[in-house]
Amino acid sequence: MSFLRVARAAGASGDKHASLAPDVLKKTLFHFKNLTSLDLGGKKATAAVFTLAAKQPWASTLESFTYRECGATPFDTVGLLGQATHLTSLSMTCDADVLRQLSNAWRKNRGGDAAPLLASLDLSGGWSGRIGWPALEALPSQFPELEKLKITMWLSNAQPFRQLAQPFARLLELSITRLIASYSGGHLTSEKLGSFLRTIFAATPVVETLCIHHGSMYVSGRERKEGKRMDPFPGVDGALAELPTSLVELTLASMSGPEGALALAAALCADRERFPRLTPANASVTKTGGVSSYGYAQTVTFCLDPKVEAKKAADKAKADKGGKAGTSSSRPESSLHGSLAGSDDAMSEDDDVE
Repeated sequence: MSFLRVARAAGASGDKHASLAPDVLKKTLFHFKNLTSLDLGGKKATAAVFTLAAKQPWASTLESFTYRECGATPFDTVGLLGQATHLTSLSMTCDADVLRQLSNAWRKNRGGDAAPLLASLDLSGGWSGRIGWPALEALPSQFPELEKLKITMWLSNAQPFRQLAQPFARLLELSITRLIASYSGGHLTSEKLGSFLRTIFAATPVVETLCIHHGSMYVSGRERKEGKRMDPFPGVDGALAELPTSLVELTLASMSGPEGALALAAALCADRERFPRLTPANASVTKTGGVSSYGYAQTVTFCLDPKVEAKKAADKAKADKGGKAGTSSSRPESSLHGSLAGSDDAMSEDDDVE
């Protein structure tokens, strides 16, 4: 067997008889000889489970590992993962210390000079997975083979953004699910966001798929009654002029600009010399309709191509009548989503939050 997944070792109901006890899980791991992919989660996946896993012959041949909410901490996985010198895919919520330990262990176990083989890294799950700017700066040198990166960040206007000492030379896909913490502080300023974007663009010279969500601050019902309003979403301070020319698909969410999201999206699509595969049919813009009772912006997304919008409306009407909505059978060559007005939590600069 090459793949084992125990995503809810604790049992959905919390009934101890409906879950795998740590001893049972350890015995299960002991019996496998050729695991290359391991996905563990649940409170019964304890530190002792990972300690035993590190002693198994397949520990050094793991190629993919996913860590979900466990009884063990991310630090408890280092003994196992440090031996997995062939690991190419890692999904785990952890901090900069764990990443540094893993990078050092992989280099040491690969002879000291060879770089880690990690090509896909997902750090986006949960609050514990938020990383700061120093951790991002270190990633290109720690894992130079990265081709796909997904992270959640925690930035503020006090954070300086220096040019990365080493770029992501092989990175093809970058997804940043959020730049700010919803419940702490407010939005970045346009100048600060522009500085961040320029730094990221310069550090990803061959990126093809780029997705960056600024995120939105949370305003509770009580705070709204007291007169507090959501900060305006920041502009990009002209940073789009420095977008990598390798770009095929772009998502910039929860951002605005003096020209408005629609004009900016249209301008990018019209720049055929730099982005020959970005067309109105593959470009979408999101507008806000106010704030929900939960304190977040409500939005609606529309495509720049009227024909696509007409088809969407027809499909929706058909579905509402009980018919089956039509779906596209092929994936577009490239796309531009939520270009600058945002996505699920976004608003346009000229929209008022009431």
